[in-house]
Amino acid sequence: MNAPATFKPHYASRPKVAAAAQTLHDLRAQGLDVAAIEVSPDGTIKVFSSAAFPVAPRDEFEAWDQSGKLG
Repeated sequence: MNAPATFKPHYASRPKVAAAAQTLHDLRAQGLDVAAIEVSPDGTIKVFSSAAFPVAPRDEFEAWDQSGKLG
C-alpha cells in the first residue's frame, strides 16, 4: 500500500511578507484606507479596505453615531 501523502503548509516567504508590509505602509501614506493585506503562498497580494469589513451597530445610539446624525 502507498503511504498517505503528508500535507505541508505553504507560507509566504519573509521577503514577500516584507514587501506586503511596505505596500501597506505606502498605500496608507498615499491616504488610502487599507484595513488588511492578504499574502498568498503564490505571491499574490490582496489589499482590503475597511469597507470590506462592515461593522454592524450594537445598538440604536451607535447606529445614529455611524450615520453621522449625532454631529
